[in-house]
Amino acid sequence: MEIYRKNTNWRGKESSGSSSVSKDSAILEINSRSVRISKNQIENMCQEFAKVAYKLGETNDQANYADEMAGTIFTAYKEFEERQRKEKKKRKIRPI
Repeated sequence: MEIYRKNTNWRGKESSGSSSVSKDSAILEINSRSVRISKNQIENMCQEFAKVAYKLGETNDQANYADEMAGTIFTAYKEFEERQRKEKKKRKIRPI
């Protein structure tokens, strides 16, 4: 998970810390900061959880368990990202 602050580079252009938004990451606004969560980070975390689940007897197939969990978590993050984007647009459009 990476946290970026908006800053200006030496040419005076505003940048958010990443040059492009990828389909393999979700960008969430948390406490007025952009947090980029990559799919690889989620997959690595889920592999560790799958090892623990295997040791506890929750699953017999670590790879499938990790893939399913990573897919579910990433989908939830992408849906939340889209919901935040829609709410942000509504706030800008709403007259005072």
